[in-house]
Amino acid sequence: MKTIKRMLVTLSLVLIFVSSAMAADTIKIGFLASLTGEGSTFGQEQVRGAEVAIDEINAAGGVNGKQLELIVYDDRGRQEDVIVSARRLIDDGIQVIGGANSSGMVMALAPILEKARVPLVSPFASNPAATFDVKKKKVRPYVFRLCATDPWHGTVMADYLFKKLGVKTAALLHDVGSESSEGVKQFFVERYTQLGGKVFSYGYRSGDVDFRAQLTKAKATGAGALVMPSMYKEMGLMVKQAAELGWKPALLGGDGFSMTMYEIAGDTMNDSYWSSNMDLEDKNVQAVLAKYEKKFGAKEAEYTSVVMAYDIMYAISDALKRAGKYDGESIKNALESTKNLQLAHFNLTMDPATHDPLAKPLVIQQFRSGKMYYVETWTVK
Repeated sequence: MKTIKRMLVTLSLVLIFVSSAMAADTIKIGFLASLTGEGSTFGQEQVRGAEVAIDEINAAGGVNGKQLELIVYDDRGRQEDVIVSARRLIDDGIQVIGGANSSGMVMALAPILEKARVPLVSPFASNPAATFDVKKKKVRPYVFRLCATDPWHGTVMADYLFKKLGVKTAALLHDVGSESSEGVKQFFVERYTQLGGKVFSYGYRSGDVDFRAQLTKAKATGAGALVMPSMYKEMGLMVKQAAELGWKPALLGGDGFSMTMYEIAGDTMNDSYWSSNMDLEDKNVQAVLAKYEKKFGAKEAEYTSVVMAYDIMYAISDALKRAGKYDGESIKNALESTKNLQLAHFNLTMDPATHDPLAKPLVIQQFRSGKMYYVETWTVK
């Protein structure tokens, strides 16, 4: 009996040693994604994009000889849930996190991340306040983003609509509860009216499914364009319902676009324009999507989410390599000093004053016959 007990104790010690050795050879990266709830199409694709990158990095030897492990928690697209999930990751000892899709969720996380000294890189938290505390007039030290900001999206959309498409009057439908939608609206209106355009704005609430009242009023103004700084479900319904009302304005939307919108709006989306963080036809973007298809046996449902999460993993792994240490403070400092890092969809230099990517290009794409086509990269002059 004593012999058996000694054997069990020895086995336990061996397992503890092996487990510790494996942990020492692994760096865990947290990821917050909307696997359910609002924005679940984005969240599910982001996790898959991150997994493609992690597999690729590990196959190439990992980071400084250590393998990466992705730890994913569902934030359900809600601020209260993203806070709980982030705290779980922090309690698990995670020192760097990717994800958290919306500006509102990231702003709710900022004080928690700062207290724990754990950096986060968000794919689509586009409101400037997500990374910069306006009241304190300083950068939020542990929050970073890879996307372009709402001011830039709004400015580019207004500039393109007025100068390139030649539309002088626009109707804009915005989500009054969304920091991102309101941010795009603000800077769209500022730039468009500065150029001499006129804007009619109509609000709605996230989750609304009937926009006919707003669209009827918009149609009556004679506006030549419908501008949608919204999420994909709402935009798909707006496009479809505008067509049902017999209104055929120019259609212009932001980076809340998803290819799944076609399931809602069908061919009423044809010839619509979209401001985007990346060019779907870019060879590097296509290479990532090919790896996705090989791994999962199907084409992606939302290419920007896949590629953005893929690039977040590479930005984090680059920071880990340069830091040489795996505590949050060292990783944060390395992320802040990122320069000329070639990612799949752009070359990243992080602005230490704002934690925004410097000179992030925006492209204009057009949807035709079930596919998205690159039109041009637009520069505001």
